[in-house]
Amino acid sequence: MKRVWMAAVAMAAAMAAQAGEARPAADFRVSIYMDYEGGGDLRSANLSKAIASRMLRKIGVTLVWVDSKSCPPDGIHVTLTGQTPATLQPGALAYALPYEGTHIRVFRDRIEANQPALVPHLLAHVLVHEIIHILEGCTRHSDRGVMKAHWNGVDFAQMLWGELPIAQEDIDLVHVGIEKRARLAAEQGRELEPAGAGFPVL
Repeated sequence: MKRVWMAAVAMAAAMAAQAGEARPAADFRVSIYMDYEGGGDLRSANLSKAIASRMLRKIGVTLVWVDSKSCPPDGIHVTLTGQTPATLQPGALAYALPYEGTHIRVFRDRIEANQPALVPHLLAHVLVHEIIHILEGCTRHSDRGVMKAHWNGVDFAQMLWGELPIAQEDIDLVHVGIEKRARLAAEQGRELEPAGAGFPVL
């Protein structure tokens, strides 16, 4: 599986080189909806959405936050939950379904308990991590940055004053994944703007 994905990255880089230019800085728009299950501090969640949007905009992905009625069938649906059962993905802060391609569940209560001083920043990074899983369409992790499988104290400290980086291989795979979804949508005869589309992380 790793060889397949690395081949995809190489092919994307080769296509960009043949075109004689770098990959677009900001080309892709992704519709996304957040469902606030169980309420909670919406101000913190809204700040997290803004941080996540800024992080992804840097790699050419614009998140378009919509309501439930406006979210297309292949848009990303984030459920922000509280009172998470201890038996559900123990130890995880969230999980996504990359092969299903649309759904993410974030455990708000675990994030608040894990790093209470970091809630907006940690939630933003969790969102970006899971969105990238969806856009890449796989469960792979990187050895550094926002796509690490497990963050440590140094990572949490960096979140407080800045943002964890997104590795170049992840940027390439995100772009490849978005383009693949657009092609599949076109083949199915659906009108779709270039849009994004993991299993548990952290």
